[in-house]
Amino acid sequence: MKRNYFSDFNPIVNIIYFVIVILVSVIFTNPFLLIISIVFGSIYLYQLSGMAKPYLKLRVIFFIAIAAAIINPLFNHYGVTILAYFPSGNALTLETIIFGIVSAMMFTAAIIWFVALSSTMTSDKLMYIMNKFAPILALIFSMTLRFLPRFNNMGKEISNAQKCMHYNLPYSKAKKKFIKGAGFISSLFAWSLESGVNTALSMQCRGYGLSKRVPYNKRRIQKRDIIMLVVMAVFMTVFFIGAAFKGVRVSFNPEIVLSYAKINIRVMTLVSYGAYCAIPVSLSIYEKIIFKRIKTKRIEAQKGDFRLWEC
Repeated sequence: MKRNYFSDFNPIVNIIYFVIVILVSVIFTNPFLLIISIVFGSIYLYQLSGMAKPYLKLRVIFFIAIAAAIINPLFNHYGVTILAYFPSGNALTLETIIFGIVSAMMFTAAIIWFVALSSTMTSDKLMYIMNKFAPILALIFSMTLRFLPRFNNMGKEISNAQKCMHYNLPYSKAKKKFIKGAGFISSLFAWSLESGVNTALSMQCRGYGLSKRVPYNKRRIQKRDIIMLVVMAVFMTVFFIGAAFKGVRVSFNPEIVLSYAKINIRVMTLVSYGAYCAIPVSLSIYEKIIFKRIKTKRIEAQKGDFRLWEC
């Protein structure tokens, strides 16, 4: 994952942003709103991972979305704009086709933002958030994240040791395979129990469970985090006010009606949501501009800093 300025904010800011943008993308079926979500989500995903990794993920999403768009008209037959009839006698309507496309867009937007969320929210950020609200669950989660790779590595070591002990010969019998499997499981679980006892003793020596013990945490809510939360709250307040006045409401049954609100309310609602979605992308662009300016000033300063004998 590439470094991104938005990912350097406090994890609480990150998780609030992603939860809101994913919920809006899933709840509302306005096609313009979903296009905004897909476009800015794709740009942000490109900034995080480049082109190769998102392309492989989005290729699968594309085929699933196409399948959803095709399947919807086969099972739903509402609408007044009839295009054709199936051999069974059911009607193929324009409304079901458009709603299938919108459902595919909704699915695509949600998956894109979930992929961006998984790339931004690392394990230490999840630990920070969980430690605030559920410290015991955070401890179990952190121990699980630490134990699973160790469990896998120890399994490989035991398997390699068994190969050296001639357990894995091609002409081994069923009894020898059973002995090999039983020895593997016994050794692995014996190691896991021993590791668990050592971890418990280590935690006890470090004072876990004492009432006055405070866990160390290097992350603090800074001034920029508060400013970002205020900016996010302003954008979403404008959006939800517009949504309350039916600025993004869309009806597909019995006919397609984009919105019952005035045009200025629609534009205000879509612009506020677009500005909200563009926050990570804008911060990344802003960071690159500032970095370029600093680099240019440093180069100019180095050119001006010469000595007499170097002329």
